[in-house]
Amino acid sequence: MASSEVEICNLALSWLAGNLITSLDDETVEAKLCKANYPLSRDAVLEAGAWTFATKRYALTPEVDEPAWGYGKRFTIPPEIITVLEVTESPTKPNGANTLDWRREGNYIVANVDKVYVKAVFRETQVPRYPPAFVQALAARIAADIAIPLTESREMMQVMEARYKDRLYQALGTDGIQGKVDIADATKLTGFR
Repeated sequence: MASSEVEICNLALSWLAGNLITSLDDETVEAKLCKANYPLSRDAVLEAGAWTFATKRYALTPEVDEPAWGYGKRFTIPPEIITVLEVTESPTKPNGANTLDWRREGNYIVANVDKVYVKAVFRETQVPRYPPAFVQALAARIAADIAIPLTESREMMQVMEARYKDRLYQALGTDGIQGKVDIADATKLTGFR
């Protein structure tokens, strides 16, 4: 596993034949590109899957202000949340066994209940918690994002994009086998063949 942002960036730079860095604050083109791209690349890769290492459950209470129409309550989404995976009105319902009508609207969840229980991908910034396959996918995303400014090669960017998709697919596959599969709600499948 990687131990730092610099280690992940150096993996990306090594694939681009760039100079390795000792800090994101180095006065090199490589460090400046990594520093500018790392947070957005990390969040994009976190957003790409329901990562087990970056999933938390939250209990949210409604805001004082109600939505103007359509739903009776709105709930503020904590700023650390990147993707809302599931919302339910009961903490005892098993994963996937949910029929609550809810929507995400900006930084809010709207629904017609007094409390919601949310499962979400959050902005995990602690690099030592990243599994090796996620590190590979993140490094590939960074490499793709900085390929043109660093190498001036569209072909290199395309190679890194392909590497990213491959590494992301592998990481999602590895991550997805951890735990019990969510229950399929048969009512959502009615009418499909």
